[in-house]
Parts: sequence; structure tokens; C-alpha cells
Amino acid sequence: EVLEYVVNFIENEKGQLFITTPNPEILVYAKHNKAFADILKVADISLADGIGVVVAGAILGKRLKSRITGVDFMKNLCEKISKKPITVGFLGGKGDVALKTSECLEKEFWGLDVRLSEAGNPDDFTAKKIQKEFAKDQRPTTIDILFVGFGFPRQEEWIAKYLPELPVRVAMTVGGSFDTV
Repeated sequence: EVLEYVVNFIENEKGQLFITTPNPEILVYAKHNKAFADILKVADISLADGIGVVVAGAILGKRLKSRITGVDFMKNLCEKISKKPITVGFLGGKGDVALKTSECLEKEFWGLDVRLSEAGNPDDFTAKKIQKEFAKDQRPTTIDILFVGFGFPRQEEWIAKYLPELPVRVAMTVGGSFDTV
């Protein structure tokens, strides 16, 4: 259902989506950090990335349908859009992990349209720097889905700060997912 919602949003809606993937560690951190908790609250979609989140939801009477890990959702989304005119970008990680992730997913899902693969930490990127990346490649100036893997809390903070300025339709936190693809 979430995959269908995101693809339908890209194809038929205006605006931007912010997708987070909270696990128990992230929720404990948010409990003790109001600013971070506020960032999680503004997310449009929160995927329960951890069985502990599902169990806690059941205990609190807020039954969640299932656990959806960030890496599984990222891969399923890439598969679903690989035959569509929907573009993706990979941002974060160390060394060439973002590039290797994009190459791996392009091989697995032929037709996946990768527009950006950049490693680094949040301090390396601003909305203006990302816009310059597009300009130098003379490609269309938007990415439909940007997977951000800076690790928490930096990835959530970065998206909350820059999403309104980014040429991106959907920004999703993926933590260390690039390392596992």
C-alpha cells in the first residue's frame, strides 16, 4: 500500500514527501530530544523499521500492520519504479558506497534511472550544491526520490532543513542501507 501511495504521489500529486524509518533506537532518542521528535512528527510517512516498534505499538494499543525495513522498502521501491519515468538519487555513506549501491540496484532493476550518487556527510551537502550537480551534468533538474543515508539523527535533520529547497519530490531516510545492498 505504501509503495502504491508513493508512486501515485509522484505521478499525480504536487509537493514533497518526507519518509522516515524509525527503529527503537531512534524512538528512544526522540523521547529525550524534543527537536528531533518534532522532526519525526512532520514526516509524511513513518515506516516501522524494527520489530521492537511493532511490538511497542501493539502494547500501546496502536497496532501496526507490519515491520517494513528501510532497505527492503528502498529496494522494493526501486523495483517498482524501474520501468517508469521516475528518477532516483543516493546521498550519503562513506567512500563510494552510494555509487556502488546505485550500480548494484541498476543491475538488479534494469531501467532504474539514477540521477545522483554522492557519498559524504551532511556537512558536505547543501541544497545549492545538489542543484549544481544537476547543472553540470545538464540533466533535468529534479530527482523524484532521494534516498538519504547519513545515519540518524543527521539524515532526518538534514532532510527537515533542506527538503523545501531541494529539487526532490520524495526524500527518504535509509540509515546504513547502502552498506547492505
